[in-house]
Amino acid sequence: MHGPALFAHGTSDHCPSADRAALERLRGALETGREFLHDWQAAQRDPQQAAVLIQAERDPVAKARRSRQVGPAIRTWLADGDVLTLQARAAAPSSHSPALPAAAPRALPPPAGASPRR
Repeated sequence: MHGPALFAHGTSDHCPSADRAALERLRGALETGREFLHDWQAAQRDPQQAAVLIQAERDPVAKARRSRQVGPAIRTWLADGDVLTLQARAAAPSSHSPALPAAAPRALPPPAGASPRR
């Protein structure tokens, strides 16, 4: 299940309270990101605003302001994103377990100078 759909669908009763709290933080971060992106895209449509935005990309004060706007949302996604992944997998119709499958280990290349295996 996709993240926004999971937020719209809500969490199951089997979802641990810590996961519910993380999903609420992620929902807020998603809204913050949407608002910022909407404002950014609206300004890009106006040629005068777009010129201001391009100039602001070089301004350290504007960069700091933008970081204050989106930084908390980014940190939330980095901190709680794994909860969304687990809950989305658990909500998938064919899912039997919320756990992610373990990654298969990659084979290491042969040491330098060793003959290849046959």
